[in-house]
Amino acid sequence: MSEILFEKIQLFTLHSVAIFLEATPFLLLGALLSALFEVFAPDRFVSKLIPKHKHRAILTGAFMGFLIPTCECGVVPIARKFIQKGFPGYMVISYMISAPVVNPIVLISTYIAFRYNIWMVAGRAGIVLLIAICVGWMLSREKEDFLINNKEDNHSCSGEGCSCSHNHEPSKGENKLLIILRHISNDFMDMGAYLIIGCFAASGIKTFLPGDVLSIFEGSLILSIIAMMFLAVALSVCSEADAFVAASFTGFPLISQLSFVTIGPIVDLKLIAMYVITFKKKIIRTVIIAPTIMVFVFCYLLGKLIG
Repeated sequence: MSEILFEKIQLFTLHSVAIFLEATPFLLLGALLSALFEVFAPDRFVSKLIPKHKHRAILTGAFMGFLIPTCECGVVPIARKFIQKGFPGYMVISYMISAPVVNPIVLISTYIAFRYNIWMVAGRAGIVLLIAICVGWMLSREKEDFLINNKEDNHSCSGEGCSCSHNHEPSKGENKLLIILRHISNDFMDMGAYLIIGCFAASGIKTFLPGDVLSIFEGSLILSIIAMMFLAVALSVCSEADAFVAASFTGFPLISQLSFVTIGPIVDLKLIAMYVITFKKKIIRTVIIAPTIMVFVFCYLLGKLIG
């Protein structure tokens, strides 16, 4: 009995370390890109991205992740600043939903995590883009302010640069390299904690959960999608690393793994907490409920179509 338990603990450790080592480089690279954007992207560059036509603004917001890549851990503060700077709220929500997925780092990490399966990359990006456009369109008729407090923050940086997530430019004389390193360390520590939890959870389920329990979910398309969506929300793994956690559930249908990597960057526990302190209730309901329903429906239909 003790030998079996020791073997399971060894297997659990190996699985956890393997997932973490695969995902960590993408986590670091994402933190670096986010830090470079926060330090070097001026407000005037961002303001040029606002189209006058409503539908073009929604499409621009949905694809802005290619120009302003970020993970979901930092996208809400960026979205808040954009709205305070005069961006249309519906355009910003489209960006907020799509940017954690539709950016080069996440797409490459998804491609590698799923063993160079281009269809998983296309499915993930396609579903998230469609959701971003639909939610942006749904909110384009909203007249009132999206934010709880729409006044721009007035706070000063500390001596060698602020490490907060307000996305403001450093003042002259500050050491930009130190500011970048501080942003990277803060982002990596925050996101790394969720990655470790995700690695432990995925490894624990694979190692310790009885096979007959897993087979109930693995054998049903609906149950497998629901289970993976629930895990994505609960584990709150960063979008730059969540594909490695999803891919580790090898017994689950590929389409349910797709549901994990599409709902996670839009609705998870840490995002819900940030939504509550940033947006008004009507906006929060739309941003949480509509994507959840759409991810389930799209993945279920895809599962039925492709078997």
